[in-house]
Amino acid sequence: MRCTSIAKLLAPLLFAASLTPAVAAAPQLKAPEELFGAQAPDHPAFTQADLEAMVAEFDAIVPHFELYTYPIQASILEDDTVNASAGVAIVQTEGDPGDPEDTGGAYYQAIVQVNSGFLEAVHHDPRLVRAVLAHEMAHLALGHAAEWADTTDLEHMLTRQEELAADAAGVRYLAQLGHPAKDMVDLLLFLDGNMSKSQVSWLRVVASDHASPVTRAALVAGDDAVLDALARMEVGLAFMECRRYEEAIAWFEAALAIEPRMQEARVNIGLASLQDYYERLPIVVREDWLHPEFLPHLTHTHLLGGRSVQVTDKDRERYRRAVEHIEAIPEGLYGRAKSFLLGTARVLAPSDDEATIAAGVELLRADLLLFPSIMPKGVQADHLRRVNNIAVGLTRLGRAAEAQTTLQTEAARVADVFLGYTAENVGRLPHAGLDATQARQALEMALLYVQNTPPSAPQFEVVRSAMQNLLASQNLEITGELATAPTYLCKAVTMTFDGVELQLFGSVDDSLAALGQPSDMGFLLEKYKDLACVIWGESDIVMLTERGRIMKLTSYREGTSIQLRPANTSVREAFELRIGMTAAELDAVIDPEGDGSYRTDTTLFGRGNAVGTLLPEVWHYYPTLNLGVLVVDGVVQGLSVTPIKG
Repeated sequence: MRCTSIAKLLAPLLFAASLTPAVAAAPQLKAPEELFGAQAPDHPAFTQADLEAMVAEFDAIVPHFELYTYPIQASILEDDTVNASAGVAIVQTEGDPGDPEDTGGAYYQAIVQVNSGFLEAVHHDPRLVRAVLAHEMAHLALGHAAEWADTTDLEHMLTRQEELAADAAGVRYLAQLGHPAKDMVDLLLFLDGNMSKSQVSWLRVVASDHASPVTRAALVAGDDAVLDALARMEVGLAFMECRRYEEAIAWFEAALAIEPRMQEARVNIGLASLQDYYERLPIVVREDWLHPEFLPHLTHTHLLGGRSVQVTDKDRERYRRAVEHIEAIPEGLYGRAKSFLLGTARVLAPSDDEATIAAGVELLRADLLLFPSIMPKGVQADHLRRVNNIAVGLTRLGRAAEAQTTLQTEAARVADVFLGYTAENVGRLPHAGLDATQARQALEMALLYVQNTPPSAPQFEVVRSAMQNLLASQNLEITGELATAPTYLCKAVTMTFDGVELQLFGSVDDSLAALGQPSDMGFLLEKYKDLACVIWGESDIVMLTERGRIMKLTSYREGTSIQLRPANTSVREAFELRIGMTAAELDAVIDPEGDGSYRTDTTLFGRGNAVGTLLPEVWHYYPTLNLGVLVVDGVVQGLSVTPIKG
């Protein structure tokens, strides 16, 4: 059976615990907790009989796909997964025993299944069950279960269109039965909130074969500014995780332009500006200071390297802009985030003005918790970030011993929390004044740092040396080989052609201005008007677009390159892939055994002399990097920034 499941409705629930954060209330919409309140509502259990009756109600108005056999078979599966599905089961029929030429046949039986885990998650709310059935019935009516059997980048994009089409059709079916589109919006927001934030890859969220639930809720709602703004904020988060701060700021600003009340976007702009300023500081300056910790970026809304050896005027201007962005964050809901960012900005001031740095230390101290150990882990981590940045300021003020003592004391109060840069700083600061307990704690933190940090990190050898000294002082030794972490790389989100850089999700109009008039452009399939293809030259460059935004970039043109940045922000060096490099040079940049990336041979659609003639090619695909590489005769002949399932 090939099913079009709720995983197709919900962005990829099946390959990650969850992919998008909870969305709190917009003025006319409700967040999951507001849909249900503090306690589960008093909905009676949704039974098999209820399901059959609801499916029959839809079946009376929903068109039947000609290749499927009806009536639809509906069932509740005893499965804890928050999931549902619609599809077909191949049913074999027996032949006539008296007729040797009659060997029987087969038919496609239309089916719908809802997991018990989904029913429990929505507290058996019939509105949300009806909404998910409307979407799944749409998949059947549109014949989606009969299409796209292969996982390719083209299928990836067509699947997105199927999901959007099923959303729209599902809303129409709800309306025919007298139910509002808001039921579908509430379902999508519930599923968005049901996803765990801890394992989110924001690039996967916005570039998946299913558009994010928030994006789809915005399309269903039609003109809801909060959802439309949040969809743009998600793209900003994708660029944040790839260390592309300027692009992230532009997307956060686009979200604010739509919904000026979205304070979370203001916080993220301040955070991105400060990180951009810090990461662009001269290497010598950065290595002289301790490493600061930064806040995690905010992912939901309450509405729903130069070679310089000194700070330059450009650095000062970036710092000024960062402080300006931070000061624009309103007081109130994100007051603690604002004080953290402003205090951190002051301890990272480009000048050595002691008053500014000291003011930053005191601002960070003012918000320290009296009893952090009783707080949730996330709050404890926030406490330790503040302490770490206090130590950054104290060290700049010449009070390194006090910085070490402060870190040791507060780290002991949140012993279950580990922050990499805090551990790095403990290893770099002096250890002479530590008592035996503090020295043992410093050793444990240094050991964790060495095991979780690539040797290419600038302070790696400093901390490893400190670890060896602490081992000697404690009369301890490490037996066996000490494992270290690889240099993990951020996903690819941009591609450069002849010095012109284009980004995923950017405007097609910008690409036309940069690359000139294309040789061909049009729809891949007439029924999906949102999905288009643009070709330059003789398929030198091929672009897939969705609603005017770039979703895939592929190039065979000499001079094309892709920059990959290390995920560890201590490592400034960037790695470059380019068309024309040898396979050996490629392996030196991307080592599947060493950098956590893995490679699979995957069919991608590339060259073709017209939109309708894109040809399949077997590429090396790196799912963790969002990257395809075409190698022919030991030479890289094609590069593709194309998100597909690995």
